[in-house]
Order: sequence, then C-alpha cells, then structure tokens
Amino acid sequence: MQAPTPGDDVVVRDQQGGSFRSRVVGAAAARLTLSAPDGWPKQTPLANLTRLLVTWPHDRALWVLPVVLAEIACRDGSEQWTVEIDGDAWREERRRFARTTLPARLAIRFDDVTLPGELVDLSEVALRCVLDHEHRQRYQPQAPVTALLELSGEQFEFDGRVLLAKATARADLRIEVVVLFDRPVKRQDALRKHLSDAG
Repeated sequence: MQAPTPGDDVVVRDQQGGSFRSRVVGAAAARLTLSAPDGWPKQTPLANLTRLLVTWPHDRALWVLPVVLAEIACRDGSEQWTVEIDGDAWREERRRFARTTLPARLAIRFDDVTLPGELVDLSEVALRCVLDHEHRQRYQPQAPVTALLELSGEQFEFDGRVLLAKATARADLRIEVVVLFDRPVKRQDALRKHLSDAG
C-alpha cells in the first residue's frame, strides 16, 4: 500500500475541499502521525472518525490517501494528529486520460436519481468528477452511490461512496465530487487495462 513516510511534506484536505500543509512525523501499521495542519480553522469542529484526505507528491504524480482522524494530542510542546488509513491510495494526476485520451462517459446513481457527470480523474480505486450543483445536498460524505462508466464502448459499474465534495470556480457552479470505490473493486483488471492503455 502506497503511503507517505516520516519526514514527507503532505497536504491534508477536509470534506469541504480545504487544503492545509502538514508533515508526517511518525508511521506505524495503518496509522500516521502528522504535525497539526497549518492554518486549520480553529472554529471547525473535529471529532474522532472525521474523514480526511492526505496528499503528497511521489514518482512524478500526486498520491491521495483516505484517512480518519483517531486522536489529537500535544507532544513535545506541539499539536499532533494521529490518523488511521482508511483504504488504498490512488494517483490523482490522470487528467490527460479523462479529458483527451479515451472516450469516457459517466453518470453517478444515487438512491432515486442518476446524474450525468464530467470525469476529471480516474484510478483503480476512485474517481473525481463534476456534477450539477442543483443536487449538491445529495453529495454528503459517505453517501452510497454507483458510478456508471463507459470507456471506449465498455461498460463499468462501481459501487462506492462519496468521499468529499467541494464547490468549483466554474461559471456553471458545478460541484467536484470524489467517489471511493467499494472493495473488492469490480472488474479491476479490465479497468487497469484501460488505465494502462491511456498512461
């Protein structure tokens, strides 16, 4: 499993898409200890099991790791956050694939509605897309969804959950949504082949 190591500079993202610089100060089995993220708004309530993303550059790509907050403690005079790893990391920098390399069509199905989406990034375990802002109340973290994806004429269905959603600067006010696929990922080998062909 890909993960940052002690000494790595990372960025912590909250569920609203805010980004805050931090550093890995320790690592153990399925856990990371981070320095308190710089500029984290003190008025933002935090609780154990708050879901976050840790991102860091590696091997000429940006990696994204889902985590949940386990503890905030003061050690050696400084605040540190302990987070538990909550799934596999994925490469986020696949925009060339999503936008230009292969034909890709996407829709996200919620309980009672299916919404067309614009694919932004795709990996073997997650995707990032843009959806209509009029349905933004549906894009709550942990909301169950099914991603309906067509790649070069081949159909995929991935059950998953919303990891985070944030507003974009687009004139149409659409919302950027990250969906983490349930594991084991259906037809992962077939998906991996499409990603390899596009790489």
